[in-house]
Formats: sequence, C-alpha cells, structure tokens
Amino acid sequence: MRSISLAVAVAMLVFCSAAAAATVPVTQLSGDFGATNPSVASTNDGVQFGVYANGGSAGGSLYYRGANGLTLSQITALGFSESHNTTNDSPISAPYLRVFLEDQDADGLEEDVIFDPTECATIVPAENTSNHFDVVGGDVRYDDDGCDGVPPDQQPWATVIAAHGGEIITGIYISAGFTGGDDLSALVTDLTVNSTTFCFNCQPTASGPVVTTTFVREPARVNTAASTLASTAKNCTANVRKLHAPKRRGLLFLTTRASLRGKALRVNGRTITVNLTNKPEGNYNVRLTSRYRRHSGKVVTIKTTRNLSVACS
Repeated sequence: MRSISLAVAVAMLVFCSAAAAATVPVTQLSGDFGATNPSVASTNDGVQFGVYANGGSAGGSLYYRGANGLTLSQITALGFSESHNTTNDSPISAPYLRVFLEDQDADGLEEDVIFDPTECATIVPAENTSNHFDVVGGDVRYDDDGCDGVPPDQQPWATVIAAHGGEIITGIYISAGFTGGDDLSALVTDLTVNSTTFCFNCQPTASGPVVTTTFVREPARVNTAASTLASTAKNCTANVRKLHAPKRRGLLFLTTRASLRGKALRVNGRTITVNLTNKPEGNYNVRLTSRYRRHSGKVVTIKTTRNLSVACS
C-alpha cells in the first residue's frame, strides 16, 4: 500500500509541475502580441527586428498585453532569449525589456521598469549568440530609460517591487534599437511571463492554443515614427471600433478628447468611436487627452495612446 501511495504522490507531483508551467508556441503577432511597426515581424526562427541602418535612431518593439491589469508584484517570473548583430560591434545594441505601468511621471508619460542587459553600457552582451536574460533575477531601473545617473539607478527587481509592487501593468515590451549600432538586427526566440513561456520559434501542436485578436494599448512614449503601410495592403470593409477613456483610481473623470492621425474623433462621455472602414491593413494610433478631478478639487490632464490593428479577413 505504501509503495502505491508513493507512486501516486510522485505522479501527482509530476502532473502538478506540468500544469504549473506551460510552453505556448506563438507563430504570429496577434491576440496578446503585436509589433509597434513593420520592422518587427514573426518568422520561423523567432521574432525578427530590423535591419536598422542606424540603431541609434531607428528601432521597434514586440509587445505583450496578456499581463495587463496585473500589479507589478504579481510578476513572479520574467525573462527572454535573444541574439543580435551589428557591423560595428556596438556595446549598447542588445534588446531590452520594459514593463509599462499605469502611473504617470511629471511629463504625463507612463512609468516603466526597464531591464537593460548592458546595465548602462557597463556590460557587453555577446553578439551572434543566444543570450537568455532573467529579468526578475537581475537588476532593473525604474523610470530611467536613459541612465540619468541619479540614484538608485540599477537596483534588484525585489527593491522595485517593494516600492512599486502595487502599480498596474499596461504592457510588456521587448525592444531593439533607439540605442546604437550600425546595421542592427535582432532575433527574440522566447518570452517567459510567470508560469508561461511563449516560444516564437516552435511549431504549434494540433491541440495547441489558438491566438486570436484585435487591439492593444500602446504606451505613448513608444516611437512609432517608422511605422508605414505596405503598398500591397488590403482595404477592409465595415470596421468600427469603440474605445473608452481609462478610469483612474481616486480621480473623477471629466472629459476626453481623441484624435487619429491629427483628426478629431467623435466622443460621447468616455466612449470614443473610431471608424476604420475601408482603411488599409496596419496599425492606427489613437491619442487621448483626458481630464480628471482629484478629491482636493485639482484638475489633472492625462495623455494616453491606444493602438488599433486592422487585419482584413
């Protein structure tokens, strides 16, 4: 009886371990995944970035919205694997990861936690080899993308959690570029978030999950100037979307204004109507300027950006 019980216990342990961790093949950037511009694309080898002739002025991001709404402290595992290349062996060209948060800084931009593998150009990740980075187990910076030199600068993930663990996540981004490097290119092969590893170079099984969908929120600081529409893109027929100005804890919503590529959109209360009928396939950034009142009576203005993706069936 004891041996049977032990066997059952071992089987249950193996089953629970398998259930606790999952590898999910992702073969296209849709649903919870997307790209900020066409320079980032899904391939059989992984998510490809570039080539960027000047990696200091151009770049792109892979984003994941599946953790949106969680608090920062609810992220218990976070990491990614990449390889990159430059023709001038730039020391600051490695892809980096940012977790954007709902809280805003003095400029009205969303705060973020950045994992920079170069640690402000003090470490040089190897080029043309697979590098795996454990974000939770490494050092990060809070609201300091540019290495401003003001303490605390690099700090353990646990330290940031202690100070900002209750802040709400609005997106996880892996970016390449806007740093440095000639003819910069990069390949990201996986992203781990908590108990799930998303594999970008695995083939899905017949019973594997199907990734579907539509729109994502894109933090306003992400540079989408390089975004262009392919000349062969199709135009979609009826396509009307509804967005809502975000609710903010402790703030009373007053009004919001919205625009798409410089043109004002129809707003009714918190609801914004975006008519993308007959628009070509691609990404469309909707910019919101919302006003709220604090309990003290002070009125604050918060700017956000939403990214809508159009894909014709």
